[in-house]
Amino acid sequence: MFGLLRLPAAGSLAVCTVLLLPCVSLAHELVFFEKDVKPILQKSCGGMGCHIGEETNGVEMTTYDKIMASVGLQYEKPIVVPGKPEESPIIDKLTNATPKFGKQMPYELDPLPAADVDVIRDWIADGARKAHVSTRGDANKDDVLNITDSVVILNYLFLGGEAPACDLLADSDGDAAVNITDAVVVLNYLFLGGPAPAALSEAEQRTCDGEGELSFTSIYEKVFATSCAFSSCHSTERHKGGLALGSREEAYEALVGIAPVNEVALAADLLRVDPGKPENSFLLKKLGVPGPGEGNRMPANSSQPLSEATVSAIREWILAGAPLEGTIRGVPDISEESPPPPGRISQPPVPENGVQLHLPSFTIGSRAEREIFYFIDKPFAAYPDGVTVKRIDIHMSEESHHFILYQWIAASKPPAGIRESSFANFLTSQRFIASSQQSFFSQSFPDGVGLKFTKDASFDLNSHYINLSGTEPLTGEVYVNIFFADPAEVTTFTKPIFDINPLINVPPNQTRTVQWLFPGVTSTQADPTLGSNGRVTKETHIYALGSHMHRHGVRFQAFLTQNGVDVNPKQQLYDNVDWDDPVYKVFEPPLILKPGQGIRFTTTFTYDDPPNDNAPPLTFGPTSEDEMSILLGYYAVK
Repeated sequence: MFGLLRLPAAGSLAVCTVLLLPCVSLAHELVFFEKDVKPILQKSCGGMGCHIGEETNGVEMTTYDKIMASVGLQYEKPIVVPGKPEESPIIDKLTNATPKFGKQMPYELDPLPAADVDVIRDWIADGARKAHVSTRGDANKDDVLNITDSVVILNYLFLGGEAPACDLLADSDGDAAVNITDAVVVLNYLFLGGPAPAALSEAEQRTCDGEGELSFTSIYEKVFATSCAFSSCHSTERHKGGLALGSREEAYEALVGIAPVNEVALAADLLRVDPGKPENSFLLKKLGVPGPGEGNRMPANSSQPLSEATVSAIREWILAGAPLEGTIRGVPDISEESPPPPGRISQPPVPENGVQLHLPSFTIGSRAEREIFYFIDKPFAAYPDGVTVKRIDIHMSEESHHFILYQWIAASKPPAGIRESSFANFLTSQRFIASSQQSFFSQSFPDGVGLKFTKDASFDLNSHYINLSGTEPLTGEVYVNIFFADPAEVTTFTKPIFDINPLINVPPNQTRTVQWLFPGVTSTQADPTLGSNGRVTKETHIYALGSHMHRHGVRFQAFLTQNGVDVNPKQQLYDNVDWDDPVYKVFEPPLILKPGQGIRFTTTFTYDDPPNDNAPPLTFGPTSEDEMSILLGYYAVK
């Protein structure tokens, strides 16, 4: 009979009517710590700098156990009094503009919304429990036995509905099988005075909890495998930054207890994952907001960061000791999966104080590469005094070889729309501003430092995609977010470094190293006040250095010079061995060049795959089969 009924997925008046049964009013839904309370605390109580990840004034809110053990130093009592929300100091601190002690929380932020406070208050009123005791028949695992549970079972059995949250819960009569009898047992109990289904034993509870709890396997499958282990990123073959995530076991061995290759993280004694110590785990920094010199936010293939819930789950896994096997008791599994990169990237939010530039989508054919330019005329025209820029974010779809944001400096404007490569005259018509070889790159300048543009500044957007091994066309697309600074807060105006060594000549089956000096020809052409021939004329502050070479480039180094010669002892400023994911080194405090000093940069190329032994040598050029040696960065002359 029930197989003929199309039942709604939730208990409702409609369900009662269909089953010709009396409806009952249900008590308010129970509040769960992990699902309902913890996200509010994680978002509002300090991230890694107040009550999350550390104790402040006797209070830490990182986990359930930490919260329940917290005793406010001034209140001299637990901050949570189970069953008594109005006697709990946490409610006093969250709801009163002038609490009994100190200031209202969250500190220096807007008060929590009333709905969030009600969730915390209801949780405490229900006993401030970590979890609730489950009974057989609670098929949807919401800790309330009602008609919805019968509907879940019937929909699953007869209408192809979603499986119950745990077979043990759906097995109302305890006969080790989920069938129509289990739905009848619940209905008999609710409406006909039948016996109540039994509670789960401790062992059964652990089994059911484990089915919905977090594990490293889930983290790997829902985050690393979908967002990180691409052929161009952290696959077994590619393993950017020495990090391979090609399998669950490989990912674990590469992450847990392993020192990062990033120089800033290494100097801070961080580990990629430090078991039990989220605050010392570089992985969390990379998934959130990396600091100066710590590289780009991950996943690099996405214009948006992972959700707070996903990052919080990874933090919980680390806090629990980063186990390879088993589940983290009491921590719910990651519910959403990070989608693979789409053919078209989603538009990132437009800066509230800034502008967004967009290079529209274009196609790169199979077994081909394509480099294009796209002109944008005067995006700052609405700002009569010009703008000062503190940050530039570049978002682009996968498989890009590079993106460069140029300022247009020629007197005449180029034609509208997408233009094919105009490599021959780019030094006379364009001036380098920012670049990326990654799907997401963020260039931020130190406090008090920024880029200055007039209201008439125009830009040329240059995108280069390589699809030589692809059998299907690619879609290229780029968004550039430009964030403005308060002009009153900027005292130093920086300029880009874009110094080119064009003298590359590598015969087939040979390895050659070429060198050049900064400031060189292209730097001097862009800024005659800087200096020339590898010597700055005034004190010059270097804020960052990067590099650009093509696939035959095996190493790019930079050294400090005095009057064109390496200082003694030799001082290496920069080192990169990865041509398509180059190191971007931030100097904080800035590297200071004194008058007469400069930078010698060398690039080593290995031409190990010529079409034949008589092939022409590798030389400087724009395609992936040519080579380049370019020093990038930012400086200011004092």
